[in-house]
Amino acid sequence: QKLSEGRVLHASRIPANALSQKRPQRPLSRSRVSRRYEPTMAETKNPPKTPSKGKKRPSSAAVVTPQPKKTKDVPPGEAKWKNAMSIFRKFEPGLGHDGTGLYGTLTNATLRRMLERCDVVGKTHVDVGAADGKVLLGATALGAKHAYGLEISGPALATKFEAMRDMQATKFPSDGEKQLATGTDITELDGSTVEAWLAETFGAGDDDSEITVSAVWHGFNTDAKECLLAACATSARVCRFSLIGPAKREYGGPEAVID
Repeated sequence: QKLSEGRVLHASRIPANALSQKRPQRPLSRSRVSRRYEPTMAETKNPPKTPSKGKKRPSSAAVVTPQPKKTKDVPPGEAKWKNAMSIFRKFEPGLGHDGTGLYGTLTNATLRRMLERCDVVGKTHVDVGAADGKVLLGATALGAKHAYGLEISGPALATKFEAMRDMQATKFPSDGEKQLATGTDITELDGSTVEAWLAETFGAGDDDSEITVSAVWHGFNTDAKECLLAACATSARVCRFSLIGPAKREYGGPEAVID
């Protein structure tokens, strides 16, 4: 075997039992003994900074305490209105002007504008052609003392209205009357005034409250229109009357209605 110095070691000089003998282990020098790393005094006082993800807030930054979220105060009347309209949406559409009927429903905005123009607060509101009573729910929510509806269709609409009315009363109870009479043709009633209709149909007494009337009269025939207008004109308690009709048709404008 050639060594790095170029000398040659003959095999004859190696004892025969040299390969079988264990070489005595030399003690490890101090430099070869592994030692656990111990930080110096300077490193202990000023430890190295570990890089962090994202931006680090400076130590001088002020600590901001989270404030509770401000809730917007909702007026009582607004809460009642939203409750009434949400109740109406929970029920399946029926007949009349609530979505599947011949003329579709009043939007919430149109309904509210109509009732606010009637100024129903503290008054008895009567809706002629009431379908399933959405107008009655809205009138009650906006402060009507009583709400009555007259509808020519069958009793299923009254059942639906009573369920909605009872649900409304669980959150916003009131002492006023809220009733819907179905199968009622106003041209066949004996009374000639709106208050007479209420007494004849609902047994409602005269409580001296003013009456407001609304009608979505797209489907009214001429006799029904004339009967309604005559009853409003001769009633001593009716103070306001609002119509929803096809204003773009020649028979739907205010002048045509007055004629």
